[in-house]
Amino acid sequence: MRIFLSLNLLFTLFNFAHSGECKKTGQKIMEKQEKKQKVDYEVSVQNVILEDLKNGVKEARKLRRHSMDLSEGKQKTLTSFLEPNDIKGTALLNWKNKGRSDDQWLYLPALRKMQRIASSGKRKYFMGTDFTYSDLEGENLSNYDYKCLNTKKCGKKTCYVIEAIPKNKDKVNETGYSKRVLEVRKKRYTTVKVDYYDKKGKLLKSLKNSKWKKYGKGLWRAKKSVMTRHGFHETTMDTTDRKVNKKIEDITFTERYITKGMHTR
Repeated sequence: MRIFLSLNLLFTLFNFAHSGECKKTGQKIMEKQEKKQKVDYEVSVQNVILEDLKNGVKEARKLRRHSMDLSEGKQKTLTSFLEPNDIKGTALLNWKNKGRSDDQWLYLPALRKMQRIASSGKRKYFMGTDFTYSDLEGENLSNYDYKCLNTKKCGKKTCYVIEAIPKNKDKVNETGYSKRVLEVRKKRYTTVKVDYYDKKGKLLKSLKNSKWKKYGKGLWRAKKSVMTRHGFHETTMDTTDRKVNKKIEDITFTERYITKGMHTR
C-alpha cells in the first residue's frame, strides 16, 4: 500500500512539474486562434490514404477543397474527389452557420443530384474516411464551451490543453462526441492534436497535425493530418498544393457549379 501511494504521489508531482496553469480562458484562446488563422479564400489539393490497421490494406484518393469565409462567422466549403475514377466528382458542400448546425449536401455523380445531410446523419463517416460529416464542419465556437485545463509540452514547444464540450444534448447526439480535447500551440495558436471521446467518455479517435508551413504573418497550415480510430482504421491527408487569399467566385459553392461537373475541372 505504501509503495502504491508513493508511486501515485510521484506520478502526480511529475504531471504537476510538466504542466502549468492557464493564464487565458479556453474561450479567449479559441477566439485568438480563429482570428489569427482566418483567411478569406483558400484552395488545397490533398493526397489521401485510407488504411485498415487490422490487415494493412490501403486505398489511395485525391481531393480538392475550396473555402470562403463570410461575415458573422459564416463560411462555405466544397470538398471534391478528383481520383480514383469510380468516385471522381463526389462532393460535399458545407455552409457554416453561426449559432446552429451547418447545412451540408452530398453530391453523388451517379444520381446527378444533391442530397441534404440530416442532423442524424452527421455522425456517419464521410466516404470511408475517419472524418465524420460533423468533423468536416470545422470549429464553430458558438456551439461549444471551452475550458483551458492546463499547459503541457508538445514536442519542444508548449501547448494549451483545451476541453471542448457541446453546449446541448442535441449537439452531442449530432456529433456522437461527449467532448473533445485539443492541444493548441502557444504563440502560434495552431491545433496540433485533437482527441475525440464518445458519449460514454471513452477515447474514440485522435487527429494529429504536423509539417507546418507559414503562409503569412501568424498564418500557419499543417501539410499533414492523420485521423486514427485506434486499432481499427486511419486516414492520412498530405497537402500537395495550397493557395490562400486568391479570390474564389461565389458560384463555386452552388448546386449548379457541382451538378454541371465544374468542380472537377
